[in-house]
Amino acid sequence: NKNYDELNENYISANYLILFIMTPLVVFSFYFAPDIINLFFKRGNFTDESAYNVVRFLRPMLLLLITTILTPFAGAVICATRKIKESFKYMIFRDIVILFALYFFITRFGAFAYPYVQLGGSLFGYFIVAWFFKNNIPEIKFYEPIKDASFLLLLNIVAVILPAFLGQLLTNFSDHYQIARFLASANPFAYR
Repeated sequence: NKNYDELNENYISANYLILFIMTPLVVFSFYFAPDIINLFFKRGNFTDESAYNVVRFLRPMLLLLITTILTPFAGAVICATRKIKESFKYMIFRDIVILFALYFFITRFGAFAYPYVQLGGSLFGYFIVAWFFKNNIPEIKFYEPIKDASFLLLLNIVAVILPAFLGQLLTNFSDHYQIARFLASANPFAYR
């Protein structure tokens, strides 16, 4: 039992450390994706449409970083607890569902479906692994990192929105519709 307590503590602290580093990177990159893409594309002969398409593809891929951070140590915990054989059917089921979803959505919606299917597949995979942990390794608090990720995500979103709002308010002070314009530009999928 002492080994499980130590393993659980290490699992949670390692996940928190990676989330603490990556969440601000993801949130700020998500918000500044148009500026980042423009910086890279300015030197080339790229159209506004191609830059817009890159931003559309990049933003969900950035969110994918957070969802894949949630399970990096699950495999190590499975190995450490010697539950590899028991985990096999869960992982095969997860991978088959994700492969079928990739095929189904990409053939119907094209390449832009890929990051969204990966995002959904990553979340689906997280809950399949959580189901495995609940049934086979209940001593590990598998849901704790998702609480940490939610808190860090909320904190970083507030850290981006408040300065962005104040920046919009100060730069457009004479404009009577600055708040409406800001709210319209705050759409995370709108290209600035």
